Amino acid sequence: RLNAKLELRGITPMSDLGKDLSDGVKLIQLMEIMGNTSLGRYSLKPKLRVQKAENVVKALDFIRSRGVVLTNIGPEGKH
Repeated sequence: RLNAKLELRGITPMSDLGKDLSDGVKLIQLMEIMGNTSLGRYSLKPKLRVQKAENVVKALDFIRSRGVVLTNIGPEGKH
């Protein structure tokens, strides 16, 4: 379970997937947990749309770097 992995790190569990992943913070945290690595600096409390998009791009770039092909997936979704 993803929430169990988050809770082990002291991160608030997700309740609404769309909302919880929209700013990229939990997505980055999940990638760090699953990949057992740090993705570097990112906006922990993004307020601006551009900050949210940068977070999502950072997570998606990490996923791509692991060989996962992402088609029609990007930071342009609802914020």
